[in-house]
Amino acid sequence: MGKHARTRRNSFSDRVWSGSNRRGYVANRISGDKIRSIVLYALGPALGILSGPILARAMGPDGRGQFASIMQPITIASAIASIGIPSAIAVYIARGNSPRRCYQIGLTTAMLPTIIIVVAMVFYGRVVSERQNIPYATILLCWTAIVLSVVVQIRRGAWQGVGRWRLLDVERGGAAVARFVFVLIVALLGLRSAESFAAGALLSFVLVSCMLFIPLPKSNGSASPATGDFARFSILASVGTIATIASSRLDQLLMPIATDASQLGFYAVAVTVAEVPLIFGTLAARNALQLSAAGKNLRTIARESSMFFWAGSISAVVILLCADWIVPIVFGDDFQQSVLAIKLLALGSIFTWVMLVTSAVISGRGRPGLGSAIALSSLLFTIVAFLIFWTAMSSTTAAAIALASSIVAATLGVVLTARVRAVPRPDESTSTVDKILPGQAT
Repeated sequence: MGKHARTRRNSFSDRVWSGSNRRGYVANRISGDKIRSIVLYALGPALGILSGPILARAMGPDGRGQFASIMQPITIASAIASIGIPSAIAVYIARGNSPRRCYQIGLTTAMLPTIIIVVAMVFYGRVVSERQNIPYATILLCWTAIVLSVVVQIRRGAWQGVGRWRLLDVERGGAAVARFVFVLIVALLGLRSAESFAAGALLSFVLVSCMLFIPLPKSNGSASPATGDFARFSILASVGTIATIASSRLDQLLMPIATDASQLGFYAVAVTVAEVPLIFGTLAARNALQLSAAGKNLRTIARESSMFFWAGSISAVVILLCADWIVPIVFGDDFQQSVLAIKLLALGSIFTWVMLVTSAVISGRGRPGLGSAIALSSLLFTIVAFLIFWTAMSSTTAAAIALASSIVAATLGVVLTARVRAVPRPDESTSTVDKILPGQAT
């Protein structure tokens, strides 16, 4: 009896120890995946800070502003052209639909809006060319990257829905490294024009994005969303996507036609430094969208996002304390006017984190229109403020508008998130999404 009792006790202890080890392994794995995501996403702004002095000293404020005038409209134009399709793909895949079928529907849905945006950018390019003194042909050539950018964003949405965080992390980190290398090569060759640096940055984007085009999995689900429902979700989600980008990066849309190249250059440098905390908001929103679509509650999402929140808040405080002496050393005395804008944008990044995550949670719960309203409030505030201060627009004014708009959106996001309930998944038994640990790569 004693022997059998000891055997039963040992068996029970082994099970408890084994379960404890498994929980410890899972916790360590999740933390490790989050750290990997933070490190690889941080390469973008970190290397941006390193390449910032190269760009600033090579081109000066005017050239830096021209570079932003070429590059930043690509981001906003591709976001408009994709009309929220990446978010729709991520949500539908996370809820058990076929990744390959969702991707095909996404590409088909994106064709018409992409054509419309490309035509619009042809006319917009003429305005930017005259305002920023950049050859019109050069702008059009660089902006052909809009089409590829749309396809890449749709592909990212598919991998986000599957939960393949490692691939997304490596692609983001690889893009940052490649961009820095190409910028460095252009500088070492002695080239000083904005067009040369833009060509190097775009070439790096093309090369690194190829890794996203490995075959999508077949096993995530066999269902296919209705095309009409998919398009409706995409359009509603697009409002928030476009509003988020436009309101958080004013130089992408309004500043090239609202102010001169030097002020745009000051603002571009401010964004380069102050966007560091935003990587944590991007990561938290990326994971929150998938978790919310998979039916997770607010407590789970908050727990999975807490590391990103504190990392973003701490980095924002560091920037606030160090901006006065970092900017002259790194970028030169000519960019002293960027300091106050950096501080305002860094403070605003904390509220932007809240805006991004709450919008992702609500969209994941099947309410993309309501989720878009959060970012839309920020954009509407931004547009009204720009119209009011149009004749006195500067890098500092633009940063102050960005801060105020992020506070408005964050407040609205918290209120709406508390009112929208989680939507249970329609088929939790056949999908593999729930088998993926939150924040864990597959």
